[in-house]
Amino acid sequence: MRCLRSSPDTWKRDLAARLEALAKEGIQPHQVLILAPHKPETLGLKDGQALGPWPLNAIRDWWQDEKAGHVRMGTVYAFKGLEADVVIYLAPGYRHADGPRLAYTAYSRARHRLIVLEKAIPQPVRPKAVEIPPARAVARPEAPQVRSFSEAQRQNLMESLTAAKRWRPGLDLKAGLPADASHD
Repeated sequence: MRCLRSSPDTWKRDLAARLEALAKEGIQPHQVLILAPHKPETLGLKDGQALGPWPLNAIRDWWQDEKAGHVRMGTVYAFKGLEADVVIYLAPGYRHADGPRLAYTAYSRARHRLIVLEKAIPQPVRPKAVEIPPARAVARPEAPQVRSFSEAQRQNLMESLTAAKRWRPGLDLKAGLPADASHD
């Protein structure tokens, strides 16, 4: 394991220098894995961007065929369970809530060589949450008006409700007889 001091201001330059040194030693890009606590795009890196002697492969789970000449980079958790001959871990330069677990997982990905750039990654600037204005006081709906009926209206309503309650298919409600019965 090799620990190298870095800083949020110089980590990209320090990383490129490490990759240059590995290329001079004969290490191939497919043997190298760069791990960080954050996604490459959060750190300002793009897929295909030149990083030292090699272009960067920042697409998760894609390192075959056309990306063979690229150096792989991703989050520690994206490469959990995978290994590489050389692992470069970009350690955060701030107190990360999951720091020890990230470091252990990153360290355990290396088969032969581990390079740690200490205090390299700056704390990412997260967009501020959009503030939602407080809800306006909602006026309660007025209570429904109680309608009063005249005595005649009340009587008609009660007769209608009673008739509806007694109704059966095929029954003539006025006569109380089946609808097909003749009226005399």
